[in-house]
Amino acid sequence: MPPILISLLLLSIGFLSQPSEARTSQYDLTGTFLQAMDGDTFDLLVNGDVCRIRLKLVGTPERGRWHHKEAKAALEKLLKGRDITAECYKKHMSWGRVRHVCRVFANEIDVDMTLFRMGFGAYMKKFEKQFTQDERALFVQHTVL
Repeated sequence: MPPILISLLLLSIGFLSQPSEARTSQYDLTGTFLQAMDGDTFDLLVNGDVCRIRLKLVGTPERGRWHHKEAKAALEKLLKGRDITAECYKKHMSWGRVRHVCRVFANEIDVDMTLFRMGFGAYMKKFEKQFTQDERALFVQHTVL
């Protein structure tokens, strides 16, 4: 997808953050976007440390799958040059390094839900027990039937 189309999509369907029911995050990370690994994982520079962030609510195509490059480009476009806040719920080891699982906001844009609405992010049913009622409701509200 050409960069100009990605820009227009982001502007037209960006989601503003909304107050959630009860915040269930364990800790917040704020920093500067460094690079995307794929469409749902990126590196964030936080106080001189590089933190690997995995989006909490959605999964995107893995390397070698259709639309992997487009999902990665959309994530980069959403994050580059914006203030990044990651509301983190847990961390785990993946490929030999710590990965933080977080709900991510770029300025006021809800990154998880914007990727979902663009068609790059799929609802992660296997993790839905970790979602709040408000987070589950977002998918119902933004799913076209």
